[in-house]
Amino acid sequence: MLKAVVWRPDDQSTRTLRLLAEDRRRWVDERTALKNRLRQRLKEYFPLALELASHDLDTDWFLQLLKKYPSHAELRRANPRTLARLFPKRSRVPDDAGEDSRLTLVRSSSPLVTDQAVILTHRLDVLSLVRMVIHLNEMVAEYDREIARHRAQHCDAALFQSFPAAGPAMAPRRVAAFGADRERFSSAQEIQQLSGIAPVLKRSGKSCSVIRRLACPQFLHQTFHEYADHSRKKSAWAAAYYRLLKARGRGHHCALRSIAFKWQRIMYRCWQTRTPYDEARHLSQLRLRDSPLLASLPQTDHA
Repeated sequence: MLKAVVWRPDDQSTRTLRLLAEDRRRWVDERTALKNRLRQRLKEYFPLALELASHDLDTDWFLQLLKKYPSHAELRRANPRTLARLFPKRSRVPDDAGEDSRLTLVRSSSPLVTDQAVILTHRLDVLSLVRMVIHLNEMVAEYDREIARHRAQHCDAALFQSFPAAGPAMAPRRVAAFGADRERFSSAQEIQQLSGIAPVLKRSGKSCSVIRRLACPQFLHQTFHEYADHSRKKSAWAAAYYRLLKARGRGHHCALRSIAFKWQRIMYRCWQTRTPYDEARHLSQLRLRDSPLLASLPQTDHA
């Protein structure tokens, strides 16, 4: 006979974090869509702005620059001193005249489009997009402040902050994913299956295949998938495992799901025992088990 399981909702602190994190992600996605529209518009009539910004289309200095000079002609007429104040301070080798190379770029540039009909309509659209991105920046910053405040009050905040790449956006999402109720998951496998990180074994006759699990809460899946990508840049074993999987012919996202699968086992254990994560301790356990990952670790990490 199957044992009945009584569903219990998360505590208020966990639910608040989860809802805030989900809403923040929606606004970030909305901002990304607006940035893509902005990039396309600038490519069509004002590519000089993209050269100045590189990939920082939502930074305050660039948005203020576009708000003040939304066309090539207006930027060319701008006072160099005003532009110098708008440009962010950064270490850059000046040209022979001792001038910021961005000012040189502005002075030497030529307009891509001279059709006033295109310039007028695109200029107005860019100004509208800039205002919306500025507003979304303010909203995301407000969500960040609320998330930080509620994260500090959660009982497991320090625990999940101990993991590598535990940034202000990712750590609260993992806190909300596990929650405070230690009876919610009886094993790591349950969170692996719920989040869609665990694959599905499909059998039919004599054939057997392993496929990706698609039926899962998408935000929860994204939380662990994206964390795996961040972690391989901060954790020695995660980076080594990624290199090992890529050498075996795995794709990028397949490798990230495999890393997330391992992280969930580690997180579940730390969560159950209320023990902060220790990278050095985990590496020592890999050495004791003579893990295949040791061959992919830098010498300083497994010596």
